Amino acid sequence: MINKILALTLGVLALVWAGDCREPSLQVQARLVEIPGKLPHNDLYNYVYVFKYKVLKVIEGKYAESEILVGQYNPAQARTAIKDKMAPVAKGNLAAFRA
Repeated sequence: MINKILALTLGVLALVWAGDCREPSLQVQARLVEIPGKLPHNDLYNYVYVFKYKVLKVIEGKYAESEILVGQYNPAQARTAIKDKMAPVAKGNLAAFRA
């Protein structure tokens, strides 16, 4: 369970960035609660899919809501399989997203 939360936290952190994508403005620990619909395959193009997370803890920054929407890059792929220019921000060890 801890690894799952950590992996999801890393996924959340990967895409909650500000400015030049080098310094986080918000860091949260969150649990994935909703994947809307079925994930499309990414045979032809890369995409970002928006998931809903329940915020468990704000680690850095300010966030007063109980949920957060996060765009996940190519969510059908394991994070370690991402080798393109988005690899630095879609990192982690998560094999699959499950709500």
